[in-house]
Order: sequence, then structure tokens, then C-alpha cells
Amino acid sequence: MNGAPDLRLIAAHELRLAWRDLHAMLTARRRWKTRTVIFWLTLAIAFAHLVAWCIIEPASRDGLVLDRDVLVPLGGSLVLTFAVMLSQAIEQVTRVFYARGDLDLLLSSPIDAGAVSAVRIGAIALTSGGMMMLAAAAFINVMAALNGVSWLAAYLVLPALSMASTALAVLVACFLFGAFGARRTRLIAQIVAAVIGAAFIVGVNLAAVLSMQGYSRVRFFRSDGVMALAPGESSLFWWPVRALAGETAPLLAVIAAGTLMLAGVIAFMHRRFASIVLAASAASRMQRGTGGRRYRFAVDNPARTLRQKEWLLLLRDPWLVSQSLMQIFYLIPPAAILWTQFGSGGDPGILVVPVLVMATGQLAGGLAWLTVSGEDAPDLIASAPLAPGRILRAKVEAVAGAVGLIALPVIILLAVHSPHSAAVALVTVMIACAAATAIQLWFRGQARRSHFRHRQTTSRIAALCEAGVTISLAGAGGLWAFGSLLALLPASLAAGIMLMAWRLGPGGDAGRRMYRAAARGVPARRFAPA
Repeated sequence: MNGAPDLRLIAAHELRLAWRDLHAMLTARRRWKTRTVIFWLTLAIAFAHLVAWCIIEPASRDGLVLDRDVLVPLGGSLVLTFAVMLSQAIEQVTRVFYARGDLDLLLSSPIDAGAVSAVRIGAIALTSGGMMMLAAAAFINVMAALNGVSWLAAYLVLPALSMASTALAVLVACFLFGAFGARRTRLIAQIVAAVIGAAFIVGVNLAAVLSMQGYSRVRFFRSDGVMALAPGESSLFWWPVRALAGETAPLLAVIAAGTLMLAGVIAFMHRRFASIVLAASAASRMQRGTGGRRYRFAVDNPARTLRQKEWLLLLRDPWLVSQSLMQIFYLIPPAAILWTQFGSGGDPGILVVPVLVMATGQLAGGLAWLTVSGEDAPDLIASAPLAPGRILRAKVEAVAGAVGLIALPVIILLAVHSPHSAAVALVTVMIACAAATAIQLWFRGQARRSHFRHRQTTSRIAALCEAGVTISLAGAGGLWAFGSLLALLPASLAAGIMLMAWRLGPGGDAGRRMYRAAARGVPARRFAPA
């Protein structure tokens, strides 16, 4: 087999896989009625357009002219978008190298390896661009409604940027593979992806903090220093922004550049892609040796052994870095706020506490899912001579230790400047971590650790409750650090969400009714958490 039939066959296969992944992500692998899907989809689209209207309408009242005041913020936002797309593309390319077992089967078949590589790279560009278009669709539509239909050209610019980012991601991944080998590239590529994704976003926030612009990116982009460094309005640097507005020449140039970059990478990697994938697949199955170390058997505290086991598994998790490193990077701007506020009269805790609570709460929820629902050997752990409650306690202690290792340095730095804000941060971080861990315990199940990226789809209620509690506690912490009694409002909201999560979980009243009904033969999908 060769030529166009190969390409159509692999393309159809990739489209089926992409549709199954999207369907599983949206429905959490459950059957939904068509009218239910349409209702929630319509509600989400309407809410997204309402938010976009509230953001864009004030800036469009007097008309939108592409001068420097508009080009610089839009250009900065476009650079941030491209950085996120490049970060996601690097991670997806790395997963293609290591995590797709069907590649071995396809490459060992009579199908041309060049067709496989071409479709694989194209699928990455398609999925990355499609997700970004879905995220930006409401803003594009509102811009077109308020400032002219020419802004609909953004639907062509985003796929072009996706093709360019995918081409760069393949080159970066292949360079890392050749420089560091198949075994080390997986970790290094995740670190590079996280750094690229966070560098521009965190960098802009960091620059805004250091330039005393607060946390506002728009104010930073419109500051005198940035305006002085920005090119003139006629510069080619602004062509991608002008392409968003529908100008013909920039639009054609951006589309042509993205297409040529992707086609060039496909042509360049036509012969190398198959060998790289096979080598990476072999490296992922290789067992790491003991390195000559000698182990001894000794009687130890069972709880300590369990904690060490959980920490060791977290360190060995091959995909945890890319999922958690970004949350750690977001703690850099709060640390910069603390650094710049030394010697001043202001209290940085008002900004630091909410960001710290959000980051640590999300991190605790992810680690709790890995230790509880992502247990690799549940039968072995259950057979240990320990009470189930003691096992869960050891897992929770492991999560708390990992989160504390990241949060305590920021809290200590905050304590030097403001002991009150540090105490507030310590209390709210502990509550947020405990709440996120408790939700994961109430909705725990059995899943593979490789499904960590899609853990939110296993239980919609758990994901929504975790996000709601974290956001509420972040608001409560910020208001408490400010000294306002209004902190009781978001704190009460967080308590209500926790009560609802407990009642809807398998251990609560509603959860027990669900599982009893399922045991009587009622279809479980009608009672399982959505």
C-alpha cells in the first residue's frame, strides 16, 4: 500500500480516535440524551458570549482602530496564545513518541511510514488549533458583531498558528531526542513544554509586578516602557494581528507561512519519524536497572513506608511534570510581589494569598487523585496488615507533604513581611488542600495513572466542587488578609459546596441512595455523579 489510499486510511483512523477522545471528555464515558447535551452546550455557549461581550463591548464603544494602543495588547495576547499552543504541541508530540501503542502496529504494517508521520503531525495541528478555536470562539464572534465581520478571519489565523506551533514542536522534540536520548527526552520535553507555556504568561505578570503595574497584563502592555520598545504601526511584526482583523495581505501571508512550515517539517521528518517512534517505544518499555545499589530488608513503620511509596511513585510518574509544573510556575509572580514589597507600607498578602490558595488547592487535588484513584496496586495495598483508615491517612499525609514542600517557602517569605498574611495563607492553604483531598476521597474510583490529564471527566460533580471550593477559599483568603468581614461570605459558600459534595458522594445520603438503587437493578448511569 502506498500513496493517497494510505493517507486516507490513516486520516480516517485518526479522526475516529479524535472523535472518541472528544466524546469521552465531554460525556465522561457515559450515555447522555441528545436534548441534555444540546441544553448544556447551549447554556455554555451563551455564558461564554456574555462574558466576551462584557469584556469587549466597553473597548469598542468608540470604534476599534488598529493603532499602537490596540496593536500592542492584541499582539501580546497573540504571543501568549502561541506560547500556550506550542507548549501543548510539544507535550502531544512527546506523547505520540512514547504513549501511543498503536504506532508500533501501524509502522509494522505495509502502510508507508511517511503517511503515518504526516497524518500524526497533522492530527496534532488539528486538535491543538481546534481546541484554541473553541476557547476563543465567543470572543471572535463578539468582535465580529461589534467591529465588523472581517474579524471572523481569526478562524483562519488560529489554524495557521497551530500549524506553525506544531512544526516547531516536532523540531524541538526531535532535537531533544537526538541530544539526550530516548529515555531522558520524555522528562526534558515536559519541562521544556511547561517552561515555554509559563514563560510568557508568568514573564508578563512578573514584568507587570516589577514595573508596579500590578497583575494587569493590559496595563503592562500599554505602559510607557512597552510602548517605547514596540515597533511602528507599519512594521511586519504586526501582520499576525492585522490578519486577525481580516486584512488581505497579512492574512494570506500568515496562512502561507503556517502551511509551509508544517509541510516542510513533514517532508523533513518523512524518513526519521518512524525510527524515532520505535526507539522511544522501546525505551519506554525498558526496565531501569538498580545501578549496583544494594537493598536490605528491615522492619519499618508501616505508615512511613506507605508515605515513602507514594512519594516515590509521584517522582517516577512520567507525565506528572507537565501537569503540575505549570501550577508551580504560577507561584513566581506572588514571590516577586513579596520581594518588591519589602520596605514598603503595602500588604502583599491581598494578592499573594489568593494565588497561593488556588495553586496549592489544584495541586493537592491532582496529587490526591493520583494517590487514591490512580493506585497501581490496590489489591496489594488492601492486603497489607493495616486498617483501611490508616492507609488513607498515609496517602493524605503524602499529599500534604508534597504540597507543603512547595507552599511553605512562599509562606515563610510572606511571614517576614506580614505575619498576619502569612498566618492567613497557612490556614487557607491547609483548608484548601484538605477540601480538595476530601473531595477526591469521597468520589474516589479506580483508574489508570495515565488518565491523569482527563481526571476531571471521571466525575463532573467532583471537578466542579473542587474548582468551586478552591475559588471560594481563594476569595476568602484574600478578603481575610485585607481584614474584611466579607471573607465570611466566600467561606460559607465553600462550606456549602463541601456539604453538597459529601451528600452527593458515595458516602453521603444521596450517594448511598444512588448505589442502593443501582444494586436493585436500576441503571447506574441514571444515578452516577455526572
